[in-house]
Amino acid sequence: MTEFGPVGIAPTDRAETEPGPTVSASGEFGYAIRRRSAEATLKISVTREKIFALEDFVDSIDFVAANERARLKLAGSEIFDNLVKHSSPIEGGLATVRVARRRGTLFFLFAFRSPSFAAYAARCFDYEPVFDHHARRWHGMGLRMTRNISSSLSFRSGTLLDRVIIRF
Repeated sequence: MTEFGPVGIAPTDRAETEPGPTVSASGEFGYAIRRRSAEATLKISVTREKIFALEDFVDSIDFVAANERARLKLAGSEIFDNLVKHSSPIEGGLATVRVARRRGTLFFLFAFRSPSFAAYAARCFDYEPVFDHHARRWHGMGLRMTRNISSSLSFRSGTLLDRVIIRF
């Protein structure tokens, strides 16, 4: 269990939720505001074409400042791209993306289920960027960048749910 509680269920140990839009399975944005916390959640298809929908989602969150929004989009795009490239197939093809503020700390959560994520997460623990001479490009620079602009980046593989959690 993370600071977010089970995916899709808002924590109930805090103040009551104020009225706000809900999140639909079709990918409409939603948010809930609590006295000391706020969150926005999106269910999104994990395909390359949906990267702009992820950025639009981040842009729609009104409890995130402009400088935070830029870091969320940069880190989120990198993690989303890595899910597409290295964690496919995603069961059901969908991931839950949540941005939450808890007591002043900003979190970015990607929750999904993938049979290949555990192997990917094991390689990402302390991954150093490496140059691929055959492809003539660097690998791992995005994860390094994400670690540098956040206070923590964690990969958690589970039997029912896999998660990537970025803390700012």
